[in-house]
Amino acid sequence: MSPGDTVTAGQLLIAGLYEQELDPYSPPPDEPYQVLGAARGSVRALTYREFSVEVPQEKTVLVPTGRRSQAALEVFGLRVPLGLARQPEGSFRVWRSSAAWNPLGRALPLAWEVTTWETCREEAVPLEEAGQEEAALLALRRLQREELPPGSKVVEEELSYTGEGAARRLKAVCRCEEEIGLVRKISVE
Repeated sequence: MSPGDTVTAGQLLIAGLYEQELDPYSPPPDEPYQVLGAARGSVRALTYREFSVEVPQEKTVLVPTGRRSQAALEVFGLRVPLGLARQPEGSFRVWRSSAAWNPLGRALPLAWEVTTWETCREEAVPLEEAGQEEAALLALRRLQREELPPGSKVVEEELSYTGEGAARRLKAVCRCEEEIGLVRKISVE
């Protein structure tokens, strides 16, 4: 077979006869050797696929409701908390800032650390049309990565957006290039 040949379903490539690749800088041998080996290559096909995703017309965001901090002193690697602040319940964001004590440019084994917790609550915010389309496109790309076989790619796509009630639907008709060849080991006795 050579590149561009048509392959039919169920066709099996068992073995191939390969001739020696000649070195262009050396004289050709009297008889080039031939090697019998397993079939190799790629069988790529252009396929059509339809993908459809649906995203809500609102997204959930975390809104800050309060803040709590706790200071600690770190001496020789041992952390000593100053105060009785605890980790809050529910959703929160946390960050730490640390400052080492460096008098006269010398690093001492002392550091001041402040841990801050910001409590949050979830709130639904309506998305604008551009935001809905962006969220739908991200969901479509995620679905394509999951459903298409490895090594495949989308060559062309036609997108159509529709808004139905509380959700926005994206339908994509795609022309894909996929690897359809199967490699199987067959032992014959």
